[in-house]
Amino acid sequence: MHGILSRLVGAFTPSTTPADAPTRRNATITVDQLVEEWHDILSARSKVSYENISHRELFYRLMNIELYPDALYAARDFLQSRLEQALDAAEKDARNEDPSSSLAAALKDGYCPNTLEKYMLKSHQTTMDAFHAYRREWDERMGEGEGIETANRMFPDREFARWWLIQNAPTKLVDGSWLQNVLSPETPSDLRRFALPLYQTFAEELGEGLAVQNHVNVYNVCLSSEGIHLPDASTRAFAYHPDILDSAYERGVVQMALGQFAGNAMFPEVMGYNFGYEQLPLHLLVTTHEFRQMGIDYNYFQLHVTIDNAATGHAHMATKAVIDYLDYIKCTQGEEAMHNHWRRILAGYYLSESNPLKTSLDTRRDEHRKKYQQPQPQDQTFETYTQAMRAILEQKSPFAHKIHSPEICLGALPLSTWLDPKHISTRSAALVEELARSRWVTPGNPSESALLKDLCSFGGGMFGVFTKEERKIIEAWIRGLAEQRAQDDGTKTCPISNATSVTSNATCPFTSKQFTQAQNPPPTDKEIDESLKAMLTLIKTKAPLARKRHGSISLTDSSGQTRRIDDWFDHPEGLLDALKSSGFVSGEISRLEMSIKKGSGRMGSYFTDSERKVVERWVRAGAPLPRYSSSTLSQEEGESRPQPTSAQIAPAAEVPSTDPTAITLATTVIAHHTQPTFNVPPKPTPFHLPLPPKNLLPPEILYKLLKTTTPLSHHLSYMLLQTPPTLTSTPKTPMTTLPLLLLLPTAPLSKLFSPKSHPKPLQTALLNLHTNLQPLASIIETTLKLLNVYEPYDLDTGYTLLANYVLAVGNVGNARMDDVISCTRFMVEDVLPVFVGFVPNVGTLKQMQCGNIVGEINESWREVKRVWGKEIARGVLGEVWKSSGGAYQHKN
Repeated sequence: MHGILSRLVGAFTPSTTPADAPTRRNATITVDQLVEEWHDILSARSKVSYENISHRELFYRLMNIELYPDALYAARDFLQSRLEQALDAAEKDARNEDPSSSLAAALKDGYCPNTLEKYMLKSHQTTMDAFHAYRREWDERMGEGEGIETANRMFPDREFARWWLIQNAPTKLVDGSWLQNVLSPETPSDLRRFALPLYQTFAEELGEGLAVQNHVNVYNVCLSSEGIHLPDASTRAFAYHPDILDSAYERGVVQMALGQFAGNAMFPEVMGYNFGYEQLPLHLLVTTHEFRQMGIDYNYFQLHVTIDNAATGHAHMATKAVIDYLDYIKCTQGEEAMHNHWRRILAGYYLSESNPLKTSLDTRRDEHRKKYQQPQPQDQTFETYTQAMRAILEQKSPFAHKIHSPEICLGALPLSTWLDPKHISTRSAALVEELARSRWVTPGNPSESALLKDLCSFGGGMFGVFTKEERKIIEAWIRGLAEQRAQDDGTKTCPISNATSVTSNATCPFTSKQFTQAQNPPPTDKEIDESLKAMLTLIKTKAPLARKRHGSISLTDSSGQTRRIDDWFDHPEGLLDALKSSGFVSGEISRLEMSIKKGSGRMGSYFTDSERKVVERWVRAGAPLPRYSSSTLSQEEGESRPQPTSAQIAPAAEVPSTDPTAITLATTVIAHHTQPTFNVPPKPTPFHLPLPPKNLLPPEILYKLLKTTTPLSHHLSYMLLQTPPTLTSTPKTPMTTLPLLLLLPTAPLSKLFSPKSHPKPLQTALLNLHTNLQPLASIIETTLKLLNVYEPYDLDTGYTLLANYVLAVGNVGNARMDDVISCTRFMVEDVLPVFVGFVPNVGTLKQMQCGNIVGEINESWREVKRVWGKEIARGVLGEVWKSSGGAYQHKN
């Protein structure tokens, strides 16, 4: 061993040897100690850069772990802190006297398989009882005439449901990732049989090779059906998406971090997390039901209701895996070890129960639910019902204002304008008054009012819009209108314009009643002239961009001449006349002002605050007009109008910065062509270390390092792949094929199934091959035990190098797809036949029907080659790695 250390340390020259590199030790040092020492050194080096890493950044790096292997240290530290918190929560629950209150309370006296099974069965029954109680309550609410927004428990409206889907995307788009490496080179041989059911769960999360059944794809379909299009989950744009909360990334980080250590270091914790996460929760049943009722794609949630069933599904598989594993630990290591492993499983279970998003979700849900909590009338006075009517309209405005087309008017304004949620609080009183005067209401007679009789009855355009309680309020309000009208003295004040209803020729647009103007001093001649001049200048400024923005919309001037708005911009005086003649500038708040209003107006984003003031001053001055003749614009002139020049659209550099046209153009470009800004840190520098050349590392150390979850294994893998060995010579003895074949189901394929890659066609084909290799791995393990062969470095050195190459391919993941295919081809087509010919000579293995298993492997391998050939033809993938035997050729 002293020689090993000498060669390892001697690999560094004085200029490259780090000060903290391993020093010479005595010959008693073990390989494990040497590996641990290197781990400590690398961990210390990366600690500084990961000390304050955010959940967003860690999410991004774990999604791209092959580029940032040093993120494993941050992931490990993060998991340890979360597992400690989870264990604290379990110990707190264990102090509860009620054994049915939690898993920790049920097993506070220690692990017992019978108690565990009874608790899980009772927990499932409790969940189903709660769901049935919820359904009864939901049906009763709907039967009483309540809307779905008050009957639903989780999703008061579609807006919240869409927001909820977005916030859960960082978790759902890495579905199953906590089991990513549960069958890896690290997984000890004696734990493989307990990892197999977990791997089966993982494979089903990936859709078992069918992209359409892949859970990530199913969730993406749900998002798309709601018009939600997020960046790819592996990009920085997704990790730093401004619409997703910081806390939304934490659960995804937990799952991906667990997946990195699932094969060995945190196998019990991963088993516990899977045990908790795969149980059927109440919220999943409620989500499925409410999404179905709301018309939202619920397939993702329905899929998990069925696949996670407690009879034979993932919940059953997870429970059985825990019981079998702890029984094995008890038999091999004793009862104390069993309780220690149960404690680790319990920590993983409670980690799955924690949801960092819960507080934010509950707060947002309550905010939405308040919109539908209707005020209850406390007395029978007309004023009480009027106030309740205002509250109803205000609460429904966010959902109703865009449903009504602009042609539907109430009084002088479109109903969509009345119901604008940004202004409804100041307009609701006027809206109630206008509704009372409309043809939809018969004062004193609710049953004859068209609002209730026609619109809100079955088949009407508003059927189901109002709840039972809301209809009662509307009926009481209509009944009270007759008496209120009799008491009304005819004098009213507009709540928006503050004008009083005495004889006047001015019309308030919010009540369509006659009002006098407020007692404001009339504008002076100078103010009138200045407002007209400023308005004409504004039109000329807007003309270059506005000429092609209005389509076929037309206006008619005072002489009856009708032209498209785009054509009117060539004659500002005519445009002002047309605006006034078409009714756009009448009333206290004109339609023109409403259309350019900041935030709510259709053209609001095209106007600055100073430009809005220009329009307002012109309207308040009485919309004065210059001397204008409609004959100045002929039909031919309008049709042959010259197009704006490039100088008009993009002013030359010498134009002063105060030029209004330049300012307007710049403002418009900034407002409509810039992307939302949010802080995205620059891409970090890849992690580099001075490493010893691979030929100076003894095979046993190299093999052990490559089998570990560590940045060092990633870097050594890249070094190995720089000069790949020849993979074309067929082994002469089956004994040398066994270690290679044992690695095939775990090394070159397992790391391909990462959250960002597994939905792709080639990955789904490889998943089928990977799944079919698992039964073969059991046969190989049995053979290894019969032959007393456990590690590749016990065999021929040449095939040890091949084994190291197989491990290296697995460590670099999908970044080296060519190597994966080449390596898999060599072992399936060249090595596997040697082993198959050897199987009948190995005693009891005759009855294992190895031929059928190999047949399925070969079938799935043909599918891999077919998809690979299509990817090559499409130019998606590069050239296959060329060994000394020549490039791999696709075969039909």
